[in-house]
Amino acid sequence: MQRYFKQIRRRAQWRARRLGRLALGVALLMIGLGFLTAAVWAYLATEFSPILASLACSAVFFVAGGGFLLLAGAGRRPDIQPLNEAVKAEFDRRQASASRRAPEPGERPALLEAFLMGYEAYFRLRKRRE
Repeated sequence: MQRYFKQIRRRAQWRARRLGRLALGVALLMIGLGFLTAAVWAYLATEFSPILASLACSAVFFVAGGGFLLLAGAGRRPDIQPLNEAVKAEFDRRQASASRRAPEPGERPALLEAFLMGYEAYFRLRKRRE
């Protein structure tokens, strides 16, 4: 059962990393948009050197934000087996190991054991009612 929780945890970690990169890219793009807005405003107000600094900062933030967005989208999805296939594989593995194991002398099959347990429970209940 821990295998399944491990798979779920790995998938959640992968999604969290991807979401973190996406959030960082969006944040940097918003900062870049702020600097670009300030640069356009400063350029329209006056034509001095702070304009070039604002434009350079906005360009850096836009490039960094775009890079993080590309990085978030380019990450390969980890090869994690779907849960229903993992359960089926585990069941098949246990069936194979149970079939390879030689039964002990006098050991009853599991189905017969379950039937006898139910049969015994029935007679106990019947005896209580009488």
